[in-house]
Amino acid sequence: MLPAAWRARRQRAEPRTDDVLERPELPTQSGHMHAVGGPAGLEPARRTNIRRDIEGLRAVAVIVVVLYHAKLGVHGGYVGVDVFFVISGFLITRQLLGEVGRSGTLSLSRFYARRIKRLLPASATVVVATLIGSLLWISPLRLGNIVRDAIATSLYTINYRLAVQGTDYLASTAPPSPLQHYWSLAVEEQYYLVWPVLLLVLTTLWARSRRRGADHTSANGTPPHGTPPKALLGGVLGTILALSLLLSVWLTHHSAPWAYFSLPSRAWELAAGALVAVYAERLAGLPVVAAAIASWIGIVLIAESALTFNDLTPFPGIAAALPVGGAALVIGAGCAGPRLGAEWLLRAAPFQLGGRLSYSWYLWHWPAIILVPAAVGHPLHTKSAIAVIAASFVLAWLTFHLVENPIRRKEILSRVPRKGLMLGAALSGGTVALALVVILVVPAAAGSGPQQSVPSSSAPGFASQIASFVGAAVKTRVVPSNLTPALEVVGGDRPAIGSCHVSLASTKSGTCVFGDTSSSTTVVLFGDSHAAQWFPALQKIAVANSWKLVVLTKSDCPSVDVAMYNRALKRTYTECSTWRARAIQRIHDLHPRMVVMSSSITTTNVAASGGATFEAAWLTGTTAMVRDVESTGATVAWIGDTPRPKGNAPDCVATKLKDVRPCMNDLASALPDPLRRTQTMTAAAAAGAQVIDPMSWVCPGTVCPVVVGNLLVYRDDSHLSTAYVDWLEPLLAARLPLP
Repeated sequence: MLPAAWRARRQRAEPRTDDVLERPELPTQSGHMHAVGGPAGLEPARRTNIRRDIEGLRAVAVIVVVLYHAKLGVHGGYVGVDVFFVISGFLITRQLLGEVGRSGTLSLSRFYARRIKRLLPASATVVVATLIGSLLWISPLRLGNIVRDAIATSLYTINYRLAVQGTDYLASTAPPSPLQHYWSLAVEEQYYLVWPVLLLVLTTLWARSRRRGADHTSANGTPPHGTPPKALLGGVLGTILALSLLLSVWLTHHSAPWAYFSLPSRAWELAAGALVAVYAERLAGLPVVAAAIASWIGIVLIAESALTFNDLTPFPGIAAALPVGGAALVIGAGCAGPRLGAEWLLRAAPFQLGGRLSYSWYLWHWPAIILVPAAVGHPLHTKSAIAVIAASFVLAWLTFHLVENPIRRKEILSRVPRKGLMLGAALSGGTVALALVVILVVPAAAGSGPQQSVPSSSAPGFASQIASFVGAAVKTRVVPSNLTPALEVVGGDRPAIGSCHVSLASTKSGTCVFGDTSSSTTVVLFGDSHAAQWFPALQKIAVANSWKLVVLTKSDCPSVDVAMYNRALKRTYTECSTWRARAIQRIHDLHPRMVVMSSSITTTNVAASGGATFEAAWLTGTTAMVRDVESTGATVAWIGDTPRPKGNAPDCVATKLKDVRPCMNDLASALPDPLRRTQTMTAAAAAGAQVIDPMSWVCPGTVCPVVVGNLLVYRDDSHLSTAYVDWLEPLLAARLPLP
């Protein structure tokens, strides 16, 4: 607890604020402070310039977000961002309406100068610290993307960068960026580029209509100084809310990343807060008992969504109405100031402290969660996660007192908008310049060890020696200088099938014919990306045997007849079922001699049914699919799933060039679901497939190497590199039931 005298000095020194990330001092449209509470919730409280319920609500929002990101049991904590949006829409709109009420217009330059001095200093501080931490601890292979994230963050466009990445299956499975949480700030700032301008236009048009003699008085709800009437503002905001909500619901089903990150699909949440602001004075007249009940209902709605939602919940869409409605209820009911309402809880000292630090804590917590495991070399566990978020809170406290408050108190930055705008340009430009410098000093990710080689896979006896050679690779320490593929190009190491490996959104494959395209012998490669990884070897086999090779593969869509739920799309993966049905029909039309099938047994998907029902459906679907393919007269070869490395293998190798042994995975961890893997191969064999188990080619012992001779085994966190698959080609050819 801070000394009372110090607290009083601090409150007197702090200027009025106007935003979700600031202390919410709320002038009415006439410029006077309104009462926010009363004894026992029955009378108006002491007159104050701080909405303590909103201060505490910000603490609730940031706490659930932090606990969610730290994986501490709040599985739907991402709804805290939605609460922030509502608060922000409310506070900014009240500030804007207050200025219009006092002056009859808006100064956009002064508004943006205030935004800059409030947001950019702390934001730039954390971005700079994150860039330095990334340079020290993050794999140099990821630094290029992090630098691009930093630039997008400085320009408040990172939300669209993330939306584009989220629609790319391979990009969406990459490790998270330590700056990706800035997407919500980007959404808010983009909203503030639109809403003040729209309000200024409405104010100007309304003032002109009054000058033309329209008789609008305060009796019909028109505030003084030419502020547009509530009906007009409410109608505009209501339209924005309705259209944006409809778009959000539609996009959540059709393109979840764009629904989650884009302003058009999130604008309704800020508009909801703005609507509460427009009708704040009317809400202040609510009966205090009804207001108290409404505010507690709002808290319950927020808590329920945070505790019952999870990563499988289609979001935002209609589900976001729960936290958004809850936040609107708390804020709207708080206008009446019921002492026995939610403010009774939210005004408690811990919530008030959390509210004051919410902005800085939000900025710091995510980079800490990402960078600390990279620095210490192992994932966070419960105790270490708690320690990390506590440390981020300390950093937030320091940032609040050393960066936020000192610059926020410089009134000249908003009184002379040009200076505030110059500050913003300097901070953004400086951050971008630093990001570009980081690129120049990125250490080379190249091995320095003696050049190595692998035995020729075409040599006699190679098949019998593969297990011992790969097994001996666990003794490898220094990365060879001739590592293939080279670490700096491994990001582009993909099977050369291009768009024939269709994306999440696609439902139809192209012609996709390889090998001897004029051959009368057709072979089909069918499955997900773990089937597609075998293309380099199968392509060579097809050429050697004069086969026509048709590729039918799709991201995250196993060659198993089972309905899937996609975590990236946050809904039932209907595109998979549609594509799979079309692929099967094409196989029937082709009458191939052989179909090579494979699927990841630990995809990011789960069946819609889940649990034991899913396991049974998976095995039944495996049998059904093999038999369906066999009904075409084709021979089926089923390749068992390959073991996983310990995280992203190239990233790890790039940081362990002198000793790659920490990057090697134990067999028990490399097979996260060994029972399903075994049962899948058993079911395929029972249905008549020729089963090929590649385990001895990748992980013949109890430890799985990541470098074999001069070959990098994995290209990411689960797929074999094309060079390694190419090396295994004779082994695959020897096991295939050749037509």
